[in-house]
Parts: sequence; structure tokens; C-alpha cells
Amino acid sequence: MADDDPAVRGRQPAPDDAHALIPLRPPQRSGTAVVRYEKNLIGRLLAADGKISATGIHRVLRVQSRDGTRKFGELAVGMSLVSERDVQIALCRQFGYPSVEDLEGRLGPELYMALAPFSPAAELLNKVLAQLPRTADGEEGLSIAIVSPDPKEGRSTLAANLALAYAQSGRRTLLIDADLRKPSQHRLFGLGSMRGLTSLSSDWYAGDEVLDLVHPAHLFGLSIVQAGSTYANPIEVLNNERFAKLVADARVEYEAVIIDTPPARSYADAEAIAAVAARMLIVTREHYSQLESVRSIVDSARRHRVEVLGAVLGR
Repeated sequence: MADDDPAVRGRQPAPDDAHALIPLRPPQRSGTAVVRYEKNLIGRLLAADGKISATGIHRVLRVQSRDGTRKFGELAVGMSLVSERDVQIALCRQFGYPSVEDLEGRLGPELYMALAPFSPAAELLNKVLAQLPRTADGEEGLSIAIVSPDPKEGRSTLAANLALAYAQSGRRTLLIDADLRKPSQHRLFGLGSMRGLTSLSSDWYAGDEVLDLVHPAHLFGLSIVQAGSTYANPIEVLNNERFAKLVADARVEYEAVIIDTPPARSYADAEAIAAVAARMLIVTREHYSQLESVRSIVDSARRHRVEVLGAVLGR
């Protein structure tokens, strides 16, 4: 459970949040207890939504006073006073994030950085983000290919959520769906079919402006290049110099360019994409991915002088 302190992730509570100003009256307690109550914004937000009573808030605060390492929301869920979803909705309101209620139904449930941005999974991904390189002002952005050996290892899900994490941190971010074999980013973000990477092979695309293929995700300022229509020979698109130019142009426009790829063992596409991106992050799955397959990806990266930023182990 993420911290409900306003300093978390550098975000302050939204100043126009009406719920944050509701003056709920606590039961009569000692002066210290009243001060704790008044400062507990997450509890007040939950109470404003009718999810917890003032008495319930004080029950949680009493437990929290004995165990200061646990967060209010975590304790309230553990005491069966509220649900995990209730806490996520309140936290999003506290920090000015888009409403979970508005996003549900439009986004794929895999997008936990949007639907549960204060969940343990989101916090773990933010730790991954903190270990990745960051460009200085005036430098080109980073382009990172998200690579895994086989299907069902969480590659596309990680690419989407990592792009959201970058965008949430305030960095200009572009997500490119270069999995032309089985694209999924348009589904995850609830977007209609639009021009995408496969347009690089057509006479329509002059290659003069990267923004020709960019569409807004309508979420944290994130931008997306979709895969586009089905193409008979995807590797032809990815080996096209226009793809390399698109990624190079994107590094000028954006601070982070995250590129989804197809399974590396099944197709040569991932190798071609990583060579253009110059950096890769490997995704593996516990009790599923094979060590030799991962070693093969690393060896290929060395041959093409691609920097391996690390590996993420999922479950």
C-alpha cells in the first residue's frame, strides 16, 4: 500500500479538491488524537465518500499509533473497514490523479499504474523506474525496447505501465507499439484503430514529422504510436530506415520512448527494434522463463551494442 502522506511521489493534494475541505467533526478525544484526525486527509476523503465513519477512523488511528510503520489505508483495509478499491479512489482524489471510477471500463485491467497507482505493484514499478537512467536537461531522451523471450511473460503490460510511470513523473513520454505480430496497446488504452507503424511502409508517410503517427492516450499526457493495420511482413517495416528515423525524432521530442516488442525467441523483430532503441529492459516470468533464453537475448544485445538496463521478474 502506498503512503498516504502528501509528500509521496512529489505530488501535493489537488487544491481544488472539494472533498479535501470537508470539515468532518471527530468524536471527543484528547488534543493529540484530534490533531491526528484533522491531519488524516485520506481518512477524511474516505469518510466524505461514506466509506468509513469517524469512529472507524479513530480505530485505525489508535492501531497506527502503536504501529507507526503501516499506512492508514493499509490498516483500514486489513481491519475490513474499507476495500482496497475505496482506498485507491481516495488516494487518486488526494493527489489529483484521474478518477479510477472514470477510467474503469475504458482501460484494460492490466493498467495498474492508472487504475491502482498507489498499489504495491505500482510502487514496485516506481522502484524500477528510479533505477533507470535519466537524461539531463538539453539531452536527447531515452529509447528503451521492452523485450522478453516468449509470449505470456508480461512484456506488453510492463511496457504500458512503465510508460505510464514515466508520464506520471512529469516526463514527456511516448509509447510505441512495435509488436506488429499481436499488437495490444490500443486495447489496453481503449483506443480506436488509427494510423500506426505499418504506415511507415506506405507512400503516405513522408517521414518528415514524428507527430504524424502520434496520438494522445488521454492519460497523464502520455502519447502513443499504435501498431496500425495488419502487415504481411512486419520485419520489413522495422528494418525500414523510416522506423529508425521515427525513433530518433521521438528522442528529440520526448524524454522517454518506450517500445513494445513481440517475443524475441519467435521473431527477429525484437532484435531489430532493440538495435534501433539502443537500450533494452528484459521481462521474465517466475517459474516460466528459461535462463538460456534470457542469455540468448543478452548475447544478441552485446552483438548489436545494445545496452541491457536490467531484467524485471514478474509472477
